[in-house]
Amino acid sequence: MWRGIAIGTCLPLFLGGVLSGQAQRTTPSPNDGQAVPKPLQPGTEAAIAQDAGRVKRLMNEGARIEGKHVTVWFPPALSGPEAESLASRLDAGVAELRRLIGTHDWQAIGTQRATFYLVDEPRFTSYARSGAIFVSVASMKAGRVAFLGGAVLELLRPKSGGPPTDSDSVWLTRGVQEYLAQAVGPQVGLNEPDFLGVGPSAEADQRCASLATSAEGKLMLSYVGVSRRPAELMGPEASKYQPPFLSCSLSFVKFLIDQVGVEGVVSLFGAIPANNVDAAVERLMKRPLATLRDEWRRRIGI
Repeated sequence: MWRGIAIGTCLPLFLGGVLSGQAQRTTPSPNDGQAVPKPLQPGTEAAIAQDAGRVKRLMNEGARIEGKHVTVWFPPALSGPEAESLASRLDAGVAELRRLIGTHDWQAIGTQRATFYLVDEPRFTSYARSGAIFVSVASMKAGRVAFLGGAVLELLRPKSGGPPTDSDSVWLTRGVQEYLAQAVGPQVGLNEPDFLGVGPSAEADQRCASLATSAEGKLMLSYVGVSRRPAELMGPEASKYQPPFLSCSLSFVKFLIDQVGVEGVVSLFGAIPANNVDAAVERLMKRPLATLRDEWRRRIGI
């Protein structure tokens, strides 16, 4: 059963019979017992304070809907039925992600819900921080929010160290993020936008093989399957490098998953805090990385 708690400006929750049960409405203190998330990833004090301010405004003026797997905070501008629909799909999506990912002792989230804060501010960019996923309402309405991609990062965040995106094993974090989001999205009505030209998971091998023929593709291929962060992905010509790197990362992740399953590959995230992913891959796959990379390249024809 879902539980909706409206705070401050009330939203008409649970209209239309979409969800079972009655909304439980209370008038709690502004924070309602929830701690403001403290990001672990690097950031200025001003940025962290800004996050806290956004959370406080939502707790004072917005509304909360809780499912079994998610808590979603909505601004007053979103309607009840719209909020219900999104929260229902997010809950189903995170439930399926949890099923695929399994339970690992290194996960920071444990059995807690994934928390989404929908921010209705101009020029706001969506992002995931430790313990929270902040979503731009404007981007959401334009169909430009990767809800499940953010949820994957939160579910795979280790207890120690920074978020998965801080890892030098970019191929692993981005490849697994893309694989899981694409696997789950169509099931729950949350199809992820393809900002960077990754392409469908089913076509990853062909797309990688095609893109790897360019000079940019050949360079990005050298970063797939090894713990080295490609500086080109953040440079002025990033748009040339992102499609081959991301498509080939997805292809290599699929190659590993075909052999050891999703949970096996996900277990590699436990090696991120110690910066020991390469050795963890070799232990998991029982052969050297160089051999694995050669096998993968032969399979996709490059």
